[in-house]
Amino acid sequence: MTTQKQKIRFTRKTAIRPTSPFCFDGTLWKPLHFPSSDQRWEPGRLRQTINFRGSTYGIVLTNKGTVDRPLIELAVHCKNRLSLDMMKAIADEVRWRYDLDSKEIVSFVDRFRSDRLLGPAVKKWRGTRPKSGYSLYEYLVITVMLQNTVVRRSVQMLQNLFEKYGRLVEFDGVRLRSFWEPRAIHLASEEELRRLKVGYRARTLKRQAAQFVSGEIDESELRGLKGDVLRMKLDEIYGVGPQSAGYLSSEFFHDYDTVLGISLWDAKIYSHLLFGHGRASPRKIMRLLKQKYSGFKSLAIEYLMTDVSWRNEEVGVKWLRKLIRL
Repeated sequence: MTTQKQKIRFTRKTAIRPTSPFCFDGTLWKPLHFPSSDQRWEPGRLRQTINFRGSTYGIVLTNKGTVDRPLIELAVHCKNRLSLDMMKAIADEVRWRYDLDSKEIVSFVDRFRSDRLLGPAVKKWRGTRPKSGYSLYEYLVITVMLQNTVVRRSVQMLQNLFEKYGRLVEFDGVRLRSFWEPRAIHLASEEELRRLKVGYRARTLKRQAAQFVSGEIDESELRGLKGDVLRMKLDEIYGVGPQSAGYLSSEFFHDYDTVLGISLWDAKIYSHLLFGHGRASPRKIMRLLKQKYSGFKSLAIEYLMTDVSWRNEEVGVKWLRKLIRL
């Protein structure tokens, strides 16, 4: 498979101050998000590659603060010297992707810190926010890889794409892959993609890439939209239905309330988290979310998922491991 390498020569650093409270590890690393070759996490530090304005960078986010006085050091590793304006633009992009400027998080914490069900997770992960860490195009690629298969196969399909179309970037003592630009998939044949074992997803990858290349999808425009207007625009993206639009609204566009629907697979997990068993229907789960967590339905799920995923990582949660089968 094709391997493009990028040599890093320059590094520039700056400080980012998230709004308080802020939980660094709970926000920047989600153990249930399946592993990909563009990121590497350790407690208090995340390294990842990022494509931005036509160039690939290696970035390192390091925790330098506390929950109540948060501070992040951002180091940008690059091929050529970085101007102050570009450094600020990259820092602003990181702030947006990781929801570091959230104004609503304090209201959520104050409202639910004593909730019988949600309170323990809120106290333990106080200040955690949803995150994608990706561009919209990259996020869509991942959702396509997750369709109708077990997580293990999703990981392998994405790895095949990384090795074929991504760059190998060496920085800060690590070697990570980068995502590719949509044009790479747009120019590839469907047969070439199918040889990477992505199956029927090849067609969806091609159609979505074409929408980005043509300018039909403009991420910067979508970031300024909310609610039904945003969801109508998301519905215009090939392969995005109500379920995907709901994930995008909450995880990518930082909408703390939107839950458009609950799939049967999600219901198995949410049922355990909300009722202590895996048998509650999507309708029953939605009714509880509306009754107890109106205004913050998706963020409530985010906190419960964050808590159980870290417990699964640290000590193992038997019912969850049976479901994810990674």
